[in-house]
Amino acid sequence: MIMFMVATNGIAQDVKANIRAAYDALNRRDYAAFTKLCAPDFTEYAAGSEPVKSPEAAIETYKVYFNAFPDLRFTIDEITKGDDARYFVKVNITGTNDQPFWMLPATHKNVNVNDLDIIEVNSKGLAVSHWSANPYALLRAIGYGSLENPATAVIMEVYNKFGSGDIAGVLEMTDDDAVFNVHDPDLYDDAMMFKGKTEIARFFADLGNKIQYTKFQPWRFVADGDDVFALVSAEYKHPVSGKMIATNYTHHFKVTNGRISYFKGLTELQKTYDKKLAEANIRALFEVMDSGKSERLKDYCNSDFHISNPLLPVPSPIQAFEGILMTQKTAFPDMKHEVVELTTDGHYVTTRGIFSGTNTGPMMSNPPSGNKVVIPFIVLDELDTMGKIKNRYVQFDLKSFEAQLMASK
Repeated sequence: MIMFMVATNGIAQDVKANIRAAYDALNRRDYAAFTKLCAPDFTEYAAGSEPVKSPEAAIETYKVYFNAFPDLRFTIDEITKGDDARYFVKVNITGTNDQPFWMLPATHKNVNVNDLDIIEVNSKGLAVSHWSANPYALLRAIGYGSLENPATAVIMEVYNKFGSGDIAGVLEMTDDDAVFNVHDPDLYDDAMMFKGKTEIARFFADLGNKIQYTKFQPWRFVADGDDVFALVSAEYKHPVSGKMIATNYTHHFKVTNGRISYFKGLTELQKTYDKKLAEANIRALFEVMDSGKSERLKDYCNSDFHISNPLLPVPSPIQAFEGILMTQKTAFPDMKHEVVELTTDGHYVTTRGIFSGTNTGPMMSNPPSGNKVVIPFIVLDELDTMGKIKNRYVQFDLKSFEAQLMASK
């Protein structure tokens, strides 16, 4: 599978002896002895998706295997000399995957595979290259055969950069016109599409602001051509409730010319709504309204908020809500929203209440009437999974309100 190279006086029998010595050096993890049997320009062709050049670089790659398979061992069955200074080595490989392979978790599977290695030596008898007829036999045996697809190596490097916080590095490995399709209720109430690096950078900013991972472990890859599918085990603190969440993500990447051109992310979690949080937020919002602090409305409304109100001709964004509140507080400095009944399933909140206040200030260019207004109201709020309002529907008798406001004493 991985390795070797040899040398001495060019006599085939001596070369075979040194091939055995090279295998033995690797079995003993004696890398210095192994290096002496390799030419300085030695190239390893069977230990990754790209050629590995120099004995030192090859050894670092071999160590990934030795770390993952602590008992990894090579047993030579036969060595045959071929043409052009090539030697064919039938080898049996055994070991147990008891440690992670790169970022992938240990499977604890035993392997026992046969391989045919091809070793080329130079005129000095030093090994200049190594091939394998079955280079991914070990990985296939433990279920990680998708690593032989070069696109998988790209995605593993992306995960490595993400895990180290190198978002700039992730973006560098992303196409300028890439599309990210994100389905995660703990990030966004609805599925979100991000097109191009600027929008994708905003997604990573949102992710960093809302979710702090205590675990992010890719543990399974399936690759076919340019498509790479990954399962990721993740744990994090919920951004609103503070509860620890454990979930599995399903990620689909498309890799074009070594860069991400498409990503779709799904979580096994369903949308969840917190009843206690919903009730607390709506009650707190009415208190904010009574105080007249319009700048605090944004604390309770999400970025796509809209309000429908008899005072407005059409559903309007939060700026209209702020305007209504400032107008009301100016006209009714003592205004009060009394909650009579509140019911919720966490997603929707229905509030039945009574508005009261004395008109001691101007209202929409009209002088104060001094009248007290008492009017029932019903409010239906639609909340997102963060407990913030997406849509607010307000109902009250506008004619009764105007009649009380303008009634002569």
